[in-house]
Amino acid sequence: MKFFRWMISGLEGIVIFLGFGLLLLRMAGICPYSVLSGSMAPEIPAGGMVFTDTNNREPEVGDVITYKLQDITVTHRVVRIEDGFYVTKGDANQGVDAVSVLPSHVVGTVCFSLPYLGYVVSYLQNRSIAVWIIMISLLFFLTGIRPVFLNNKRKGER
Repeated sequence: MKFFRWMISGLEGIVIFLGFGLLLLRMAGICPYSVLSGSMAPEIPAGGMVFTDTNNREPEVGDVITYKLQDITVTHRVVRIEDGFYVTKGDANQGVDAVSVLPSHVVGTVCFSLPYLGYVVSYLQNRSIAVWIIMISLLFFLTGIRPVFLNNKRKGER
């Protein structure tokens, strides 16, 4: 039972640490985005997560950027700049993207990426999965707090 509680405490600590870290990144203007295709492989594999600096919206040739076209968010490399537009290309793609990117569509420049984390985030964004995680977390919290109340009650009876 001690091992089980130790594991739960460790997982809670990891979740709190990651949540705090993501909050600090957001406050610094760095936003995470999931990469769902393999167009940037091998540098950024499908299922990776990129962290984009939203304060750096003026990329240079060779920079990897995140940009929005209507409702689609894309992360590709700037291969050249023509007439104020960014011409982009996925590293794994044969040719450049069909549409050049306006500077106003640039979300920011990618700082770093982590492989496979995008799969986890996409999975957790599923509503039913999120409900299960909240219910299980609540159960762990309640089972962890129950002994505290029992110990206090026993101390009060003495």
